[in-house]
Parts: sequence; structure tokens; C-alpha cells
Amino acid sequence: MTYDPSTKKISGTPSVTGWGSDETKDFTVTIEAKDSANNVVTRTFKISVQRDTDSDGTPDVTDTDDDGDGVTDTEEIAKGSDPKNPNSRPMGTVTPVSPTTISNPTQTLIDENAITNIVITPGNTASTVTVDTSKLPNGVTYDPTTKTISGTPDVTNWGTDETKKFDIPVVITNPDGSKVTKTVEITVQRDTDSDGTPDVTDTDDDGDGVPDTEEIAKGSDPKNPNSRPIGNCKH
Repeated sequence: MTYDPSTKKISGTPSVTGWGSDETKDFTVTIEAKDSANNVVTRTFKISVQRDTDSDGTPDVTDTDDDGDGVTDTEEIAKGSDPKNPNSRPMGTVTPVSPTTISNPTQTLIDENAITNIVITPGNTASTVTVDTSKLPNGVTYDPTTKTISGTPDVTNWGTDETKKFDIPVVITNPDGSKVTKTVEITVQRDTDSDGTPDVTDTDDDGDGVPDTEEIAKGSDPKNPNSRPIGNCKH
């Protein structure tokens, strides 16, 4: 990840190589701001990165089969094989079919923008897929024929929230009756004024020309363009 001093933004995609036996790596970042009088304010924040050995979208901390070899971690640990190595399996274990894959299982997008299609592909074509559609955002559907989740979120119950996270359980039932549960995660960001900048980073959520900080300080509603501080007229 990198820091751009011109935009004052930290961005990028973490790529941890020294996992060792860890499943989570915490990175503490210190920010120092200094004004013209050399007064210094220091803040810190933490970025937690979760390991995903088999790259299936479910982090090892919650995945019951970290390496996706079809043998549960508990069984591998009990029988002395490595739960993070797909080529290490308990003695006598038959190599299973390929694990289930889910494309784009974790994504964040602005409300009223289409999600990237999520396609569920079982390792065994005879397996059945069940998606808890009651957990999908309004406007997003699941097609059991193509095993695809698609659509455009349209959140109507924002309340005071600026983001809504939807965790959708996906259950794969194999021909032998065994089940594997995965979770699809869709995070929707509110965009009150539909300007393409989500409220979490927009300095004027309702686009009325008055910054959110000023509206909050003066008691008006930063998410209502018809609510402005007394004396602020919209031109």
C-alpha cells in the first residue's frame, strides 16, 4: 500500500508474504500533522489483513478448510497434516474434486450502481447451491440456473448509516451429504446527492453548497438539501 502526499490518500492492495503461522496481520500506521506554528498532532490507525490461503474469499479465521483440499482443518490438525497446504492431506485421504469457487465474493460499491456478477461454481457438478436470498440487498437477485448473483442495489432504509454491509450465506451440498458454507459480502455506500462520491468521503453529502461540518455545527441536516443553517440561502 502507498501514500500519496498530493491527495493525502492511503491506497493499494495489501500483499502479505510473511504469514508464518499467523492468520491475521495488524499494521499500525502513524499520521503526524503539523501546522504553520509547528504544533503537532499525531494519530494512529490500524489496518488488519486476513489470510486467505485458498483465495476463496473466506478468510482462514472463519474458513473450515483453509487450503481448499476438501479435508476440514480440524481433521487435518487431528491427523497431523498441514491445513494450509493443499498437497498435505491425512494418510488414506483420496484427492477430492476441485473446491467450490466464487467470483467477486467481496465487493464495495456506491448505491444504485450494479454489482460485479458473482458466479458460484461447485467443484462437483452434482453438488447443489443454496443462497439465502433474504440477505441480498434490495435490487440484487440470485439465478439458480446460472448460479449467479447480480443486480443493482437500491437501499431505502439508510437511517443515519452511510454504509450497509450484506453478508449472504452460500451453502454447497455435495452428493455425499456433506456441506460447505461460504459467505458473500456486499458493502453498499450511501450517496445522498448522487454525485458519484459516497457520503463516507463527500464533504457535502446533500450537495447544497454547505459543508457537512458546518451543517452539523449549526444544527441543520447534512443529508437534506432543503435543510441549511439560518442565513445560508441556496443560489
